[in-house]
Amino acid sequence: MDKSICRKVCEYEDDQRICRGCGRTAEEITEWYYATKERKIEIAKAARKRSKASKEANEQRQMIVLDLL
Repeated sequence: MDKSICRKVCEYEDDQRICRGCGRTAEEITEWYYATKERKIEIAKAARKRSKASKEANEQRQMIVLDLL
């Protein structure tokens, strides 16, 4: 896994320092270029998990807003 998982949407979630595009933390983005293949796989898995959780939370918030309307 030599390619970055960056999706070119480099914006951070509020105060959490998690990229909206790839789901990595600022520290993981910096670490990526020096990380071993095994570590990159760990980072990618964690980022995917964070992205999924964030998406689910956003969907939940949207449902709540719709219920209030």
